[in-house]
Amino acid sequence: LGLPRIGHVTNSERYVTLLENFFRKKDTELELLDRTRINSTVTYLYKWYVEDKAYFGDKGDFLIIHCGICDCAPRPIPPAVRNYISRLKGRLQKILIKLIKNNRALLQKNNFVWRVTEPNLFEETYQTWFKDAVSQFKNIFIINIAPTNEITEKHSPGLTKSINQYNEMIAALKSQPQAESKVHFIDIHNIIKNSNESIDDYVLKEDGHHITPKTHAIIYNSIIEKLQN
Repeated sequence: LGLPRIGHVTNSERYVTLLENFFRKKDTELELLDRTRINSTVTYLYKWYVEDKAYFGDKGDFLIIHCGICDCAPRPIPPAVRNYISRLKGRLQKILIKLIKNNRALLQKNNFVWRVTEPNLFEETYQTWFKDAVSQFKNIFIINIAPTNEITEKHSPGLTKSINQYNEMIAALKSQPQAESKVHFIDIHNIIKNSNESIDDYVLKEDGHHITPKTHAIIYNSIIEKLQN
């Protein structure tokens, strides 16, 4: 979600770049590890975090964790089936792809639902990462999952319910004793839901989960405000 989107979000508009520019203007010595990638799950990002520690050291000033939508989004078929279909050739492959695409909502309504990261693994990995990070970083910013729009919910029934479930697991970290002073939660989900404006102003209408420049700006300003406080 921290990446630019051609035609929607420029590199200069994303909150990672805005933060980088903020610190560089203050003549601050800055070493930035930007690990934003497509289709990044919490397990994937945590492995990268552990790998970075081995090469860059344990300690740091700031850590931003922003993930969850790729973990929680309900899908109609598991990876094994998807990989099998991708190996098929010709007309049969096209028929199967069209069949799944046209019946995705029906499949998910009838409990043909699979997630990249099931809830128990998501919670376990997030908590493991959190417990390690609070002992290593001076400030940790945790951004939860933004809401989706009606069009995407109709296309992928159960996405809203899944977002809420995974956000509850993220919010549960607030009760950890270590979270009192150095951990800052940015509840972008409620910021958007409580706004008088359309969700499409904050989340791209085309896919229902990538964030707009407006949301990047909110996240950036929220981080700066929490630092100044």
